[in-house]
Amino acid sequence: MIEDLHTEFKEEWTDRCLRNIAAFGNTDGGVLFIGLNDKGEVVGVDNVRKLLKDIPDKIHNVLGIVPIVDNHSEGGKDYISIKVAKHDDVMFHEGKVFIKSGSTTRELKGRELRTYFIKRFDMSWTDDPCPQVTIKELDDVVFRNFKKKALDKKMLTQSETELNAEVLFKKLDLSVGKNPKMGAVLLFHPEPEMFSPGSRVRIGLFNMSGAEIIYQDFLEGPLFLMPDRVLELILTKYTANPISYEGIYRVEKRPYPPEALREAVLNSIIHSDYGAKNPIQIKVFPDRLMIFNEGSPPIDWTVETLLKSHESRPGNPSMATVFHRAGMVEHFGRGIGKILNEYKDRDVKQPVFKFTESSFNVTFFNENYEEKAQTVKEHSLSSTQMSALRIMIGKECSPSELRSALSIENRESFRRHVLKPLLELNLIEMTVKDKPNSIHQKYRLTAEGSRKANSN
Repeated sequence: MIEDLHTEFKEEWTDRCLRNIAAFGNTDGGVLFIGLNDKGEVVGVDNVRKLLKDIPDKIHNVLGIVPIVDNHSEGGKDYISIKVAKHDDVMFHEGKVFIKSGSTTRELKGRELRTYFIKRFDMSWTDDPCPQVTIKELDDVVFRNFKKKALDKKMLTQSETELNAEVLFKKLDLSVGKNPKMGAVLLFHPEPEMFSPGSRVRIGLFNMSGAEIIYQDFLEGPLFLMPDRVLELILTKYTANPISYEGIYRVEKRPYPPEALREAVLNSIIHSDYGAKNPIQIKVFPDRLMIFNEGSPPIDWTVETLLKSHESRPGNPSMATVFHRAGMVEHFGRGIGKILNEYKDRDVKQPVFKFTESSFNVTFFNENYEEKAQTVKEHSLSSTQMSALRIMIGKECSPSELRSALSIENRESFRRHVLKPLLELNLIEMTVKDKPNSIHQKYRLTAEGSRKANSN
């Protein structure tokens, strides 16, 4: 027996055990053992009869629940089990919310706490009504586009498409009273970013290290049109398609399966947490493409849950309904499966899916990218660049320290002619990699940079 999501060991009972019990109730239930060490070995408890009375009373008085408390014996030593069921409501302890994550007990704060409430109670900001907008203010051209797709897919009848907009919105569960739901506003309003900055999609092209963005686009407008707009932009502006010929026939090799990308973009739109107000982000690197969105699967799901057959639990049900009616997605939790099906029987690296308590991302790998070991010849570096490498031997340097040592006054010239080339050649690296513009940023030699700096 080991500690995991449903099991935890404590050598003795203290009031701190109440947070572990609350965490079980807030997650998926579990058993807390008193009298076992971290290895699951019985060390025993004293006054077991007293504990069997005091523990249930304490738990009920503080947390308001009645767990199953039982006594066990092994090797002449007593220990206690406290079995806790998943609680219907959120269980607070000292005004805080604790959950189980793997074998640990964690307190939720800030954005994670907000995300927990949303997922625990199937709350969705996009299912709330939008009192500032009437259905007549939505983009009729985009809505007609939806009705045509739904009619073509036989998800709406001809008579349904001819219904008054307010009647059809009610039939599709896209309104509350006379007001559209927030999800319908994001899908069909000409300027949904007025209501949530999270309705934007940001696409950027980065160099290999991610230290510099080469160019970027911010896409705004009705989210119903966004999947096709994003896919077109990725395929035409952000990725290159090598051309070859098979006889007289021209062949283009896509770096990523277009249908897999399209499905991933649809998933991010349908599951994004728009209340968090952060845009969907797509980062394109020479060797990979990453799609990020706020919001993540249900709290009791893992990546393994996503990769196998699972129920459909969209983050934004009303938006999912629209895309489903338009024939663009299915309602059976097959989004990830459809992405992986595009890789079936292909001898390439599979996409990688990751999520935290408040975000989700998928990484696709460029099928046309060939990693080559770069050998930098001496004459390919300027004397200033070589001097910079030698200054950094055995130490980390800030940009200002390097500029001062190299006697370069112009910051832009220093960045363009020294830092950028050395970073791209993987001769130096940042010490704060996730925040390129950090005031604490410094640079150090890589293994190749050290070899180069010490040459000659």
